[in-house]
Amino acid sequence: PRLVERRAPRSPGTRLNDDDPIGEIADLFARALELDGEGRRRFVAELAARDPARAAALVRLLDRADDPESPLDRSPWGGFSGEVAAAGALPDSIGPYRIERELGSGGMGRVFLAVEETADFSRQLALKVIDRPLADADSIRRFRDEVRILSLLEHPGIARFLHGGRSPEGIWYLALEYVDGLDLLTWAAERNLDRDQRVRLFLAVLEPVRYAHQRGIVHRDLKPGHLLIDREGRPRLLDFGISKLLDPEGDAAVTRTEARTLTPAYASPEQFLGEPISPATDVFALGVVLYELLAGRRPFEPATRSAAAFEQAVLHTEPFAPSAGQKGGPPPGRDLDAICLKALRKRPDERYRDAGDFAADLERALAGRTVSARRGGMRRAVAGALRRHRIALAGAALLAAFVVAFVVGRSAPGPKVVGLPTSPAVPSPTAFPFARLASSEIPELERAFAADPGSLRAGALLALALDQKRRLPEAKLIASRLRQLPGAADDPLLDYVDATLATSSDEPQRALLLFTRARDGAITRGRGELVGQIRASRGRLLSTLGERAEASREMQLARGDFERAGDFESLGRVLNDLAIEHLIGGELAQGQDLLESAIAAARKAGAPPTIMLHNLGQLATFRGDPAKGEAYLREVVADRRREGNPFRVGEVLAAHAEALDDLGRRDEAIASLDEAATILRQADDKSALVSTLYLRGAIAVSGEQLDRVPAIAAELEACGTQTGGYLGLISAYALRGLAADARGDRTAMRREFGAAEQLAISKGHLDFAAATEAAHAAAELRAGDGIAAGVLAQRALGRLPEGSATSAPMAVAQSILARIDAAAGRLPAAGDRLRRFGDDAEQSTSVSRRIALLTAQAAIARASGRSAAAAATLGQAAALAGSSGRKLEASALRRATVP
Repeated sequence: PRLVERRAPRSPGTRLNDDDPIGEIADLFARALELDGEGRRRFVAELAARDPARAAALVRLLDRADDPESPLDRSPWGGFSGEVAAAGALPDSIGPYRIERELGSGGMGRVFLAVEETADFSRQLALKVIDRPLADADSIRRFRDEVRILSLLEHPGIARFLHGGRSPEGIWYLALEYVDGLDLLTWAAERNLDRDQRVRLFLAVLEPVRYAHQRGIVHRDLKPGHLLIDREGRPRLLDFGISKLLDPEGDAAVTRTEARTLTPAYASPEQFLGEPISPATDVFALGVVLYELLAGRRPFEPATRSAAAFEQAVLHTEPFAPSAGQKGGPPPGRDLDAICLKALRKRPDERYRDAGDFAADLERALAGRTVSARRGGMRRAVAGALRRHRIALAGAALLAAFVVAFVVGRSAPGPKVVGLPTSPAVPSPTAFPFARLASSEIPELERAFAADPGSLRAGALLALALDQKRRLPEAKLIASRLRQLPGAADDPLLDYVDATLATSSDEPQRALLLFTRARDGAITRGRGELVGQIRASRGRLLSTLGERAEASREMQLARGDFERAGDFESLGRVLNDLAIEHLIGGELAQGQDLLESAIAAARKAGAPPTIMLHNLGQLATFRGDPAKGEAYLREVVADRRREGNPFRVGEVLAAHAEALDDLGRRDEAIASLDEAATILRQADDKSALVSTLYLRGAIAVSGEQLDRVPAIAAELEACGTQTGGYLGLISAYALRGLAADARGDRTAMRREFGAAEQLAISKGHLDFAAATEAAHAAAELRAGDGIAAGVLAQRALGRLPEGSATSAPMAVAQSILARIDAAAGRLPAAGDRLRRFGDDAEQSTSVSRRIALLTAQAAIARASGRSAAAAATLGQAAALAGSSGRKLEASALRRATVP
């Protein structure tokens, strides 16, 4: 079920709307560049009339474009059009070079094998020409750039530049050393190289790239076809056609803005987004090549090979390790997995800085030394999964609701500003109490503001209370009235209110600006009663934006302010937020300690620790202790009912149901889910309803109530249609996959699970993808396809944070792999997987973990020749499943007891 969480802002700059990929802007930009003066102005004006957002983005790009190109850059074909021979015809010669045959072609022109003959020598060379009629100015400009860049490079691993210029016929050409060889993937495959040999080959390939990077040159189109191995086994780097020289005073590329020229399968996120490039851009492409060299497949494999599909995959999916589900070749080790994945990180500053750093880590791996890619790996894995903070899918095959993002949320900004603390630069605070607000107090606050319409404090109280109750339009109306008050525009309290409402409106950049201005204004004006609360809220927002270091700093300052002021209620909230920072970093024990301190602080203030208890309950359930989680969540249910906020009641009922179901108390879980669904159907936010409906549907499948599934799946789809999101549709596909598996319809099962996985991956919901893959793996194992089950389970494990090792979904995935290992006679490996469940799996209160452990133990016993012990163990699992309402699984386990 849904976690009570902070909302992450939409990623800036990736889309103008859900249906408008960045590629369309690039195409519009390319078309606009072809126009001059009035023509370009008319083009932009016509676009603005149809779509102002696209037009504004286009204007920003055009403002950054270079000055108009020189007439010398114009195509020599511009005045000839139809008189020019077809580009496909093979010329006899170009300039002083006799043409023998065509080697290849691309967007700008063709490459020929040519012969240069003089009175003294004759030699073969590669002749690259632009011979396309009406070639655009950008092609000519990039071609001339290539000539200039190659003239700076002299390295044995780079195809030598011989000559370049313009022939008497007006054709641009580039004469290069001809390299007769194979791309490195083919070369390695034909020689059946082992893992270390492949890494050493790749290190040799990195050397010329490192040389180029040292000279401030980024290739920007590295791929196997540009990385050849010649007949002597030497790597040779080709084609600097879209390379760039970097600004010697910085890391940004020279400022020319142009339409995208890239190879989608090897392009980096920043290339798709049109952002500045750096040597890390080449590192990403090299990471793709190394992954393919080691795993026999690419890290990003969209269903179609279109540029748009690759863009979606690169921008929104995380590859699993090369060693998981590879298609052949030697198995990479964990160090090489980590190195590959570091090179493929989305943010350039998280990759290797350049090819030299990349090579250094590979050399450490070969030497058996600690690689830099492994440092901080767990923190990043957990953070990546938790930043997505989506509602994870439950699965009947997983026997419990599966929540990847175990952080249950930031405390709400809250209108309380009691005894707010000071920083060292601010005088001691004057108490400025915002009382705790229950829903019944809204009318009283409205009356107070009506009685004193000039009071900024009274209006701020009302606006913040309305926002807390999810009455955002009314809160914004009150804020607009506050802005009309004399002097309000300069008051940091109004900036704080506006920032809080901007956060609720999913406007993170505006909120950050307003929180920053509010903080600085409060310090400057000596408003110590505001500083701590503003810092806490600003830190919370920075964390959702991924700025973890600054977020923690602000929260720690706020924590100190609250402690000095004795404001224990605010202290409890910021301790909750700091706990989440530790949980995101995979530091589960530290996070739990902070949550317990937060609860103590809230209780000392006489405030209900509702959010902290909800967080602690979800964390306990996630870590495989649903008994503890249920106790916490039961208390939260009571608190939420007393508060009277229906949406919050619905959220916690769904969370409570998850714990109840994993305890084997299915009837109670169903009652909670049905009540939650009734409440949440009335809310505008359908995300909590989606998770509630999915868990209810999964329980129906597990309880052999398949007739209930079509209506639930239809409602899930309707939720997605109503909100414009994808969660409902993904959940509907996955639920139908569970139902198809229960019916024994393998074709429909694979179709529905595949649709859920593909949509989840394409939209960046990797936690959904992992949950569905785990459920799909269990279904494939039941169908007898151990290979498919193993690949899917490995993929699921690769998407899960390492901190989830004791969770039910991790246990199920490991159980599947242990059973596969046991069946294949790999008993030590199977036993090792059992140990990863956790030392207390047998005593766990989690039904799903215990069943997962028992089924794996039975598989090992059977593989060891102990058939009676295997049957007895499966019998225990079947009895446990039956007593907890899992009829479908109990039947399957009973059948499995028969040898």
